[in-house]
Amino acid sequence: MADHLTEEEQLEQFKNWWKANGASLAIAVLVGLIAYFGFQWWQNHQQQQAEQASALYSELVEAIEANPVSGAPVSDENKQTAYYITEQLQTSYAGSQYAVNASLFAAKMAVDDKNVEAAEKALQWAVDNSNDALKGIASLRLARLYVSQEKYDDALALIDTKSEALKSLNAELRGDILLAKNDVSGARDAYQEAIDNVGETASFRRQLLPIKLANLAPAGES
Repeated sequence: MADHLTEEEQLEQFKNWWKANGASLAIAVLVGLIAYFGFQWWQNHQQQQAEQASALYSELVEAIEANPVSGAPVSDENKQTAYYITEQLQTSYAGSQYAVNASLFAAKMAVDDKNVEAAEKALQWAVDNSNDALKGIASLRLARLYVSQEKYDDALALIDTKSEALKSLNAELRGDILLAKNDVSGARDAYQEAIDNVGETASFRRQLLPIKLANLAPAGES
């Protein structure tokens, strides 16, 4: 009888505990399940997004490289295909590097077609939506585009002084801009910085940069 009463007491204790804590426990379990399955869904969704973006980007590359003649311009039909795919990537997969790379491709095609407005739009999108590595490249290209339009202040504002990988290229462009603005002293410092940071494999630029520096007016005459 004592054992039986003990079981009843234990059952009653459990019922009381469940009344006090059951709802919280159920919520905790539910939250845990939601978090687990939510994370699984997010991972699968991210994988699907990456695969879909990759497939679209492959179609873009195929369109650009469809011309069998090496170095021949892209046909108008393939350009339209490439622009359309770029818009799809920008709209549906803006967070992917595929969208940024597609925008860089689109900008190059636009420059080749002398469509400055379209090139600027594509490069600005790439600058606004890329990570640090690609952002530096997109910023440099957009700055060069501004230089071609003599928008020197806009170009200077885009030059990334923190990018180690592009330090020499950015310094050279800054020198070109300052020279165009008649700041010979600033151009000299920029070209010297470009020389100091040029890569060992950049043989052409290793020859060009000293020529740019030497062609400046001597110090004190600027």
